[in-house]
Order: sequence, then C-alpha cells, then structure tokens
Amino acid sequence: MKTLIQLLFFAILVSCNSNVESDKALTVEKASNDNPTASEKIEKAKNTEQNSKINLKQNGDYTSLFYAGDCSKVVNAATVAEIVRTEVKVSPSARICRFVYAQYGVEIYMTVSINDMSNYNIEKEIENSMTNPPFLAHEISKTGDSHICRQDSHKRLIIYNTNYDHSVAISYGVNGEGTITKEQKTGLKDQAVDLANLLLKNNQK
Repeated sequence: MKTLIQLLFFAILVSCNSNVESDKALTVEKASNDNPTASEKIEKAKNTEQNSKINLKQNGDYTSLFYAGDCSKVVNAATVAEIVRTEVKVSPSARICRFVYAQYGVEIYMTVSINDMSNYNIEKEIENSMTNPPFLAHEISKTGDSHICRQDSHKRLIIYNTNYDHSVAISYGVNGEGTITKEQKTGLKDQAVDLANLLLKNNQK
C-alpha cells in the first residue's frame, strides 16, 4: 500500500512539472509573437509594401473589360485607329481580335484577347514583371489601379488587375515580310501601351 501511494505521488509530481514546462513554453512563444525580432519586423514591412504595390487601390469597376468574354465587345477597328491614326482593318482570327494597318512602310498587326487566369498567377506575373527587368517591364496604368506588364522581346503586353481572375493580352508586330528599325519597334510598343490604357479608360465604371 505504501509503495502504491509513493507511485501515485511520483506520477502527480511529474504531471505538475510537465504542465509547468508547457506553460513556460507557451509564455515564451507568446512573448516571441508579441515582440518580433528586428529582422521579422523588416520582413513584415517588406511584405506589406510589396502587397500594396500589387493590390492597387481601385478607381473604377472594369468588369465589362475583364469579363467581356468576346473581345469584340471591347475593341474594334475604330478603337485601334484612335491610337494608330490610320485606317485599320479587321483580320479574321479564331478566339482573338486581330487588326492590320499600314505603318513604317510595312503592314502591322495588333491582336487583343481576354483570358482566364487565377488570382495567384496574376499576382505572381505582376511580381515577376516588377523584379525581372530588362526581360520583363512593368508600369501602372493611367487609371492608376491596374498593371501593364510588358514582354518587349515577344512584342506582347498583358493588362492585370488583382480584383479580376482574367487578363487582357495585346500582341503586335510586322505582318508577314518586312523589317522595321529599333525606334519603330519602340513606336509599336508605345501604341500597344496606349491601346491598353484606352481599353481601361473606355471600360472604367
């Protein structure tokens, strides 16, 4: 009987010590969470700043653009002509809106397409464009709330807005044979950027 009582006393003592150690660990963990280190504070600040650069304050509703489905609802030959200042013709193409016009002594094409895309991938693409020059380039739209991410070497740009799980792609270049100068290529890139801004402006509600 005495031995049994001693065993029970020992078990209670071990249990108490275990609870004390557990309480100490929780206290230390809580103190660590309440008092982050300097490096943790810096990392948190960086993440907050990066998030504010990606998820921009909205100045309008662009549902009619990103969820148009059919790109012909948001862009036509007249829309493109407003940018390029010359006659524009529609060039039939499956699933995209394709336009051609004469400039720099050659025929130029410009296409617009609307694509499904997850918000996660959209944020990643924006981040990549912001951190990987000169292969990728990034600028904020004139509306101040959307991203224009350029792939100049591929003659392409994409409009992103983290409020929508769709993107709008614009491609451009020489249609068929013919060459243009570096300055003229820059001119085409600027036209594509202008078209991107016009699409956002026209659909800003």
